[in-house]
Amino acid sequence: MTISTFIRHTLVAIPLVVGFTPALYASTSFQQGLAAYNQKDYATALTQWQPLAEQGDPVAQYNLGLMYKNGLGVNQDDKQAVSLYQKAATQGNAEAQYALGFMYAEGRGIEKDLAQAVSLYQKAAKQNNMEAQYALGSAYRKGLGVEKDLKQAFYWYQQAALQGDFYAQYALGSAYRFGYGVEKDMKEAVNWYRKSAEQNYAQAQSSLGYAYEYGRGVEKDEKQAAIWYQKAAEQGEKVAQYALGKLYLKGKGVQQDDKQAVYWLQKSAEQGSSIAQHALGQAYDNGSGVAKDPKQAAMWYQKAAEQGDSSAQYDLGVKYSLGDGVEKDDKQAVSWYQKSADQGEADAQYALGFMYHQGRGVEQDIKQAVYWYEKAAEQDLEIAKQALEIIKAENQKAEQKAEQRAKSIPFYEQATTQNSAEAQYELGKMYHLGSEFTPIDDKQAVSWLEKSANQGYKQAQYYLGEIYYAGNGVPQNKQQAISLWEQSCKQKYQDACDRLAMVKPASNKKSK
Repeated sequence: MTISTFIRHTLVAIPLVVGFTPALYASTSFQQGLAAYNQKDYATALTQWQPLAEQGDPVAQYNLGLMYKNGLGVNQDDKQAVSLYQKAATQGNAEAQYALGFMYAEGRGIEKDLAQAVSLYQKAAKQNNMEAQYALGSAYRKGLGVEKDLKQAFYWYQQAALQGDFYAQYALGSAYRFGYGVEKDMKEAVNWYRKSAEQNYAQAQSSLGYAYEYGRGVEKDEKQAAIWYQKAAEQGEKVAQYALGKLYLKGKGVQQDDKQAVYWLQKSAEQGSSIAQHALGQAYDNGSGVAKDPKQAAMWYQKAAEQGDSSAQYDLGVKYSLGDGVEKDDKQAVSWYQKSADQGEADAQYALGFMYHQGRGVEQDIKQAVYWYEKAAEQDLEIAKQALEIIKAENQKAEQKAEQRAKSIPFYEQATTQNSAEAQYELGKMYHLGSEFTPIDDKQAVSWLEKSANQGYKQAQYYLGEIYYAGNGVPQNKQQAISLWEQSCKQKYQDACDRLAMVKPASNKKSK
């Protein structure tokens, strides 16, 4: 990055010096050269100014340097431009000092040297050259060629801004807005943004629109926001184009118009604005102001996602999960969810947790699922909280299954090897009711319950009686049931006694 990144991108914007000394300004040669230059007769301008430059006049030297820099009437030659700038700068010509500083900053016609560029900017700035003052402010703000110093940056921006330089006015507004080199003051920021915006500087117009849209440093006024965004957008300012598109989408400050919204979002998206690309993708997804088109939606999500837009990364992940507009690919979905989740996108954190939970596109990993669900839940995402409850329930169920397994093994071993009536009874019940480790099997159930009942185990006698009475998995045999309950009741098993009391009266009445 060079200092010139923050200053004029071309020296064409620097005005031709029309006079440095009264004698020169009055000379016929200079005036004829100036008239020719203004009429774009550069060959004549060169003829008139060349002798003056050779005589050592700094203004003519600077003007010729500008012509060589931009290839006007001569072959473009940066080295020749630098040579002429140096001659004029050595004599104290402020415009030449600034122009030479630019060449050092860019490494054009001379080896790049940011420190030398700053030195020349300082000389020109002290002579009140506003371009140099702005360039010097930018150098101090970014620490390019000089130690970073925000207060110095603010000072030089202010000097240039007071002379009406709209770049500096915008920079000064931003200094007040973000508080670099000066205490934050949004009202003062708006004041300088307005001065720059009124000179038709697009970035300042966009920033002024922002101030009106959100009521920062000025009373909120969405209509004014739309006006300033429009001015900037028409100049191709992509942030303003996006902002104007959003206003049309929501019908704020302008009449709601999906087509206009898409028009401006497209303009911004085509310039590489990731937030505009994402918004345009959503328009295609929803069919807002444009025909619904999942493929177009996915394409714009992809462009924004590749620039690191976390919302677009999540939406692209969803596309891959569903196979909507792209071929279904769970691994790709996981990849984009991960990128988005790492940036703190709650929906993506939940989605990534879900993929780990279900083992989709990634090996199942409950710990990772819980980790990402918790991240999303911390941001108060309700569905993530519900997912954590589901995992908790699953864990409890798993624990119960493990407990059942732990119980089944010793009972089975005792039932088979030790002829334990209690174990035979429990194993019979497990086969009757079914469990994770003993599927429902009525024959096995009756077999184990009979073994237990034959050993006089009262609970088994009662339970087996219920099976025979209902004919549940065996032929119904009420007499056998009553006989078993009687055996159990004799051992004072109250449930069996109660059942006998219920069925014996009915049984006696029937026999009469």
